[in-house]
Amino acid sequence: MKKLLILLLFAYSFKGFGQTYFFYLSYSVPTQKYCWDGQYGWQIFGNGKVYKEQIKSKTHFVEYTEYDEYFSVPNFQTFGLTIKSTCLSKTGVSSCSGDQSKTISAATFIKNGTATLFSCEDERFAIDGFKPNVTISNSSTTPSELCAGEQLSLAAYPPGFPAEAYHWQYSLDNAVTWIDVPLNLNGKQVNEKEILDISMQELIGANHTDYINKQVLFRLGYSQNRPFTDPLTINYKPCAPVLEYFVYVGPKCYDDNIQSLDVYFDRQLRTGEQIQIIYAKNANPAIGGIFLQNKVPITKFVYDDKEQKFKYSFTELGKLENKNFFNIEYQASENGIPKGYLVSTQDPFQYVNPQKLSFTISDQKDPTCVGGNDGFIEITITSGTPPFYFYKNEQKVTPEYSNGKYYIRNLNKNNYNILVTDKSGCIDKDAND
Repeated sequence: MKKLLILLLFAYSFKGFGQTYFFYLSYSVPTQKYCWDGQYGWQIFGNGKVYKEQIKSKTHFVEYTEYDEYFSVPNFQTFGLTIKSTCLSKTGVSSCSGDQSKTISAATFIKNGTATLFSCEDERFAIDGFKPNVTISNSSTTPSELCAGEQLSLAAYPPGFPAEAYHWQYSLDNAVTWIDVPLNLNGKQVNEKEILDISMQELIGANHTDYINKQVLFRLGYSQNRPFTDPLTINYKPCAPVLEYFVYVGPKCYDDNIQSLDVYFDRQLRTGEQIQIIYAKNANPAIGGIFLQNKVPITKFVYDDKEQKFKYSFTELGKLENKNFFNIEYQASENGIPKGYLVSTQDPFQYVNPQKLSFTISDQKDPTCVGGNDGFIEITITSGTPPFYFYKNEQKVTPEYSNGKYYIRNLNKNNYNILVTDKSGCIDKDAND
C-alpha cells in the first residue's frame, strides 16, 4: 500500500500578546468509487505541531466538502498544511501515488493571502483570505483632517506581526484604485512599518495641491481587493493661502542682487492669519539652506489687478549660490498656532550670476600728423555676454572688428572716455578711467 501524504509545514512562535490571523479554510473530495479503504482529511500545523485537523477513514466514501472561518489564529512564524490521502482499491492496490510538500512563512502568507494543495484523487485543501487582525488610527488631535505640510502619523496595531502586515496603501479616487505607499522615500523607509509618518507632498509629489480640499483614504492591505483594515479617511486641507505660482527675475548684471521675486496666492490672509516665514530654499536636499527670508510676519497681501491674484513681493533680495535651483517654502499660522506649511509646486527657479563684462584698452595710436584724424583705439573684451555696444564720450559708435579686437578709428588727438556695455546694458565696474 502506498500512502499519499501532502504536507505543508508551518512552524510558529508568539511574538507578543494579541496578534492573531484570520483565514477561510476549504476542503473537498469527490466521490472515489475505486477507494475501499484508507484515510482522507487535512491538518494545519504551527511550529511543527498540529493546530487543527479533520481526518476521516475511507470506506468507499462519497463526496465530502467542508468550509470554515478561523478568526483568531495564533501568530505563528510559519504555517503548514497537510492532506491525508490514502486510497486502496478493492483489490488492495493503491489507486494513486505521489507526495507533495511546501513551506510558507507567515510573511509570505500575508503577502499572498492563499495556499492550495491537491491530492492525486482530486482532493483539494486551501486557505484563502489570510490576513492579520490589525486596525489603524490617526494619532492627530484632528484625526480626520491634515493640513498641507503637516506630517501624517497613522498607527497600526497591535505590534509584533511581520513587517509585511503593515503594508500601507492609499487611494485618491474614493477607493476605486489603491496605490502602495513606497517602501522607501527620500532615503528613509516609510512603508511596512507600524507608524506611517509622511507628508502628502512627499507621498503624492508636486501635484499634491490637486487634492487639497479632497479626501485621501488609507488602509493596510495588498493589491486592489485584499484589505486588512477598513479605510481611514483624511480630509486634506491647505490651512493657509495656497501659493499658485511665482515670477522670478534674476540679477541683471554680474554680482547684482536679484531684481524681483513675486509670489501669487489663491486668497487673502484672513483675520488672525499670518505668513510667519517665507523663503527660498535650495531644491537639492543635500545642500539645503534658507535664503531671502522675510524679517517680519506677513499679515496682508497686495491684490494684483493684472494677475487677479494676491501677491507678496520678496523684500530681502540678495544673491544666491550660482547655478543652483530654488523652491519657495512658507509657514502659515492662525492666532499664533502654526497651520499649513507649503512648498511651491512649479519648477524651481535657477539663480544664474551673469557673466562679468570686462575689457581693456589694449592699444592706441595718435594721428600721424598734427591735426590729422588717423588715430585709433584698440579694445579687447575679455569676458561678457554679446552683443556689445561701444560709446565714445557718451556717443554710440560702431567699431571695426578684426582678429578678435575692436577698433575705434578716425580719431583726432584728444582725450576720450570709452564705455562698453553688454547685452543687458551692464558695464565693466572695474574699468580704469
